[in-house]
Amino acid sequence: MKLVLRGLVVFLVVLALFVALFYGVENWRGKHAWEKTLAEIKERGEPTTLAEITPPPIPDEVNIAAAPVFAELFLPDGSENKEARLARLSKTELPQQKRRLDPPQFPGTWQLSDLRLYFEEQEGTEGPSPATDQKLAAQALLAQLDKWTPLLEEVREALSRPQCRWPLPYEKGFKAGASHHHLSPTQMLIQIFSLRVQSLLELGESQKAMDDLEAFFRLSRAVESEQTVITNLLGYAFDSMALQLFWNGLVRNQWSEADLLRMPELLNRPDDFAKLRKALLHEQVLMRDMDFKSYYAAMKGFYTPPLSLRVQPSGWFLQEMCSFANYSRRIHDSIDVQNMTIAASVCHEVAKEIEDKKDVLSSWPEFSAKGSASGYLTFIRKVAQMQAMTNQARIALALELWKLRHGRLPEHLDELVPEFLDSVPNQVVDNTQMIYRRVNDQDYLLYSIAWNLQDDGGIVKRDPEVGLLDWVWVSKPELYRVE
Repeated sequence: MKLVLRGLVVFLVVLALFVALFYGVENWRGKHAWEKTLAEIKERGEPTTLAEITPPPIPDEVNIAAAPVFAELFLPDGSENKEARLARLSKTELPQQKRRLDPPQFPGTWQLSDLRLYFEEQEGTEGPSPATDQKLAAQALLAQLDKWTPLLEEVREALSRPQCRWPLPYEKGFKAGASHHHLSPTQMLIQIFSLRVQSLLELGESQKAMDDLEAFFRLSRAVESEQTVITNLLGYAFDSMALQLFWNGLVRNQWSEADLLRMPELLNRPDDFAKLRKALLHEQVLMRDMDFKSYYAAMKGFYTPPLSLRVQPSGWFLQEMCSFANYSRRIHDSIDVQNMTIAASVCHEVAKEIEDKKDVLSSWPEFSAKGSASGYLTFIRKVAQMQAMTNQARIALALELWKLRHGRLPEHLDELVPEFLDSVPNQVVDNTQMIYRRVNDQDYLLYSIAWNLQDDGGIVKRDPEVGLLDWVWVSKPELYRVE
């Protein structure tokens, strides 16, 4: 019996020594690999610390976030002020669509807004009602939103300031969790401005509608100023909504020439891709600031890490960071800031490498790095589509101004230069001119090849592998081709 116990003790001691040696070696390997990767990152001049990505303070008088209507969202300790007016707004029930008259919107197309959908039809009533008359629906919606008018005026005044820096705990990174108390109220403001733009256009008050659309765009820029992936993604989603509102007004000829002349400043965003690249670099610094235990603890909100990941050596996490740095560097290199293009072919190569490592064992130690890189690729694809839409909106604006001046559409996009455009915006994924097809004197089809890098003839059809076949802008909805 003593021999058995002695043998068991020896076995446990040897096992403990083996485990300690294993963890020691793997941690050393990970540390050595990460030090080498970090040196390469520094050599490229990219940020490596939280201090480097913390935006410098700006004077309150030029800071949107320092205006009382936004500043009161944050208490002195950085926690949420639940009594702030915008905080109360985020808990308000805004008008919601109560029915649907049209079939669901086909992916990749925009449909004309229908304000009647916000009202139920009442049986036994005679004459027009908000449920059957667009103008009455617009009046009713504005009446419902009228109580927020003083607050919206304060928001517009704040948005007239030229810069934005939110009072967030940048120095704490992801470890303590950032205080994003402004995002929910911002989304509510966007919804209110959206309903107001649609309603005001319907009532022929295009100048007021353009005032709200301008506030819409400026609010989106304020959100993006934080320069992280999530806030950039949210900003691009807001921009997409704003462009749809602009498209609705164009298709219905509701914008005046004076309104249209205000749009170039809102659509001209030459620093977008520089901010995009900076957001990706900042996101990496935030991730690097965490040790692997903090990282997996943060991930519990999204998925439950398997036991194998929770007990792995810390050196494996560092090796994952090395892999992620390699993937992300290649994704960054696909972004051409000067020409505002994205090399989709490079992103496809990274995606294929990730796809070839499907299970945990074949991707070890890249399990989390692979997931994070896939998220980056999804983000980049959405950015490419959003930039294509913005480029198309700039061209559509120029086409509308040309049509107002000349009574017809131009034969070629080059005719818009230099009267309405300094240069014709190119396609985002291959840096060639946007594809323009003149249907008649008044209508056109404008499209860009999409993530599949193929010209599909302006057809909007969802491919499960790569998303939309083409990114399309039309002068009226019936010109969409959805074969």
